[in-house]
Amino acid sequence: MKPALAGVVVLAVLAMGAGADEVHLTNGDRMSGTVVSTTAGHVAIDMPGIGVVTVPEELVASVVRAEPSEPSATWVTSADVGVLLSTGNSRARDATVVLSGKRAAGRFEQLFGISLARSEGSGSTDNTCAMGCPRIRTRDQLDIDYEARWKTGPAWYLLGNFELFRDPIKEIDGRITLGAGGGRTLWERDAGSLTTDIGISQVRESLIGGNQNNPALRWGVTFNHWLQPERLELFHHNQLLKILDAARGAVWDSGSGIRFHLSDTWQASLRLDLQHETEPAPGREKTDATYSATLGIKF
Repeated sequence: MKPALAGVVVLAVLAMGAGADEVHLTNGDRMSGTVVSTTAGHVAIDMPGIGVVTVPEELVASVVRAEPSEPSATWVTSADVGVLLSTGNSRARDATVVLSGKRAAGRFEQLFGISLARSEGSGSTDNTCAMGCPRIRTRDQLDIDYEARWKTGPAWYLLGNFELFRDPIKEIDGRITLGAGGGRTLWERDAGSLTTDIGISQVRESLIGGNQNNPALRWGVTFNHWLQPERLELFHHNQLLKILDAARGAVWDSGSGIRFHLSDTWQASLRLDLQHETEPAPGREKTDATYSATLGIKF
């Protein structure tokens, strides 16, 4: 058989229980193992317990390769903690905790995030707090997110998402968002990725003035870029929730920063988290910004 070996060797992707390649010979025999070479003139296969066997191409009827086994799906998670303390005339205590995770299994992907930001302070400029002043909580935010994605192609995916947000200082005892939609990966390379999605949601809010249920439109963006491969990472994610009620307006959440991967286990980050409401409760600021330097662990 004189054509080029590529024309002689038939490469078929089949599911084989043993996960082995097979070389079928012209005399009907079959050899199992791992094909290590298909250069012109011969096929080399590494057979367990025997070693590498080289077969002339004229004796080869076909080569069947085993389907690559899917890696086991496991959660990849990380936790970042930042704490700031100050004493003297002005006393403050700030804490930021961010927990995130990702799990991919074939076309199905899950992502979750939990963030907690709390601040307490007391003080005066005339030393009246020398005997101690009561602490006042100035921030108390809890945000829990979960998202499931089903890939429908190389770039497109469907998604379902859940969010629980709580901020009693802004008179939000609880805001639950359930939604569905679709998204697209706009850019994905070794250097990073950019995805965006849009969908519809139902928002249930427990406010000081009572409960509200409203539909909403949701738009999200996730971006990361390696400034230095596997070491220095730029990241950003945001969500815009347009509640279809003029009295509630829109809610914008985002997290941006730079992450230093110190080792396979430890990481540090500088980040800015924003939470903006176009129609906050009376007497409350529209925007909360949290600046934090955190130390984290990957597990």
